[in-house]
Amino acid sequence: MNKHQNLIFQNTKLSLKNIPFHIENKYVCREAPVDFPYHQEIHHVNQAMPSPQDYVQSHTHLVAEMNIIIGESLIYNILLGDKT
Repeated sequence: MNKHQNLIFQNTKLSLKNIPFHIENKYVCREAPVDFPYHQEIHHVNQAMPSPQDYVQSHTHLVAEMNIIIGESLIYNILLGDKT
């Protein structure tokens, strides 16, 4: 076994359908690592999307969250307090 095996986590594809504030979208694939010690999500945005679409509404989290957005020519707004 690799001595760093405990630092490698397998991602699982997850639906946006049952996630509050998110809209199921065939152009966005959501993944999250199983048993990762923090809340992390990876969103792959397919470039075949015909026009920019919102797939998530503004919302807050009570815990720290790490999001990785993969795609090209994306617009992603992050609100920190009342600042964008």
